[in-house]
Amino acid sequence: MTSHQPVENHIEAIAREAYDRCHPGDTFEALKRRAPFSKEDRGLLQQWLAFAGEKAGVAAGIEEDGFGPQP
Repeated sequence: MTSHQPVENHIEAIAREAYDRCHPGDTFEALKRRAPFSKEDRGLLQQWLAFAGEKAGVAAGIEEDGFGPQP
């Protein structure tokens, strides 16, 4: 487990919830299983994770330049 694992888990949870809501006949887990074998699914997975990362950053108050509130 890396030190970034909690953040990665949070981002994946956001992506999973959003993907499963938008694709009722499919699951995020199925997309993850298909991604190594399909260029299209790999790109789709990357896009959903990027979306979730942006959403997680907004929720954490991180600015676009990557810096959040400074102590």
